[in-house]
This record gives sequence, C-alpha cells and structure tokens, in this order.
Amino acid sequence: MLNLLLQLSPRRPVVRVETIERRDFDDQRLRELHALSNALMAERFEHFCVHARTNDVVHVFRRADTRAIVGFQFWKTARLGLPRSRAIVGGKLRISPDFRTRGLHLSSGLLSMTRAVARKLLRKATPG
Repeated sequence: MLNLLLQLSPRRPVVRVETIERRDFDDQRLRELHALSNALMAERFEHFCVHARTNDVVHVFRRADTRAIVGFQFWKTARLGLPRSRAIVGGKLRISPDFRTRGLHLSSGLLSMTRAVARKLLRKATPG
C-alpha cells in the first residue's frame, strides 16, 4: 500500500520502500546500507553493524528506476511498564540530501506502526 502512495507522489524519481527483518540482515545488505550511511556521516562498518543488529527491522528506500538506495530507517520495539504494551523506537535514519523533503521518515514510521498493530492482532487471533 505504501509503495502505491509513493508511486502516486508528483515527486520524481519515484521511490519504493522495502522492509527487511533482522533475521535477513546479512553482511551484503548491511554493506549496501553502510555505503549510504558512511557517505553521509563517516562510520566504521563494524560499528554500523553493532547498532543495526539491535533493531527489529529496517525500511530501505530505493529509486524505482535504478533501485539505488536513497535512504533507510531502522526500527525496534521496547517493553513498556504496561501489560501487553510496547513502544516503537526509531533507530538510525539516513536519507540522501536529494530525497530529504519527501517525508520518507514519516512513511517509515507509519509502516512501523501498522506492522506493530498487525502483529498484535495476529497474536490475539492465534489460539493457544
């Protein structure tokens, strides 16, 4: 759904979002994200990986035409002091300067929230 909304944007080039779960954070994917991050703010790959792997998911924004990464944001959930409650915590955010006025971080936040709500509904619907 979010990709459809991004496609309808009058801004060009069109951007698409890809969600990657922590279990799929391999070195190749993390190196690709690190390349953008390091170009914007110098950071050793090992340090980048330590922080990346503390998160549950990353939303990767790519140009639809070239598939080049133009941004990403990591997310995780944390326990709250309330029953059956968790907080959604935004992690490392990097957006290429040419794509910063598109609200991609807001799209990523909405996607994280809908993901958390969907997981909660699935847990309620699953017997046992």
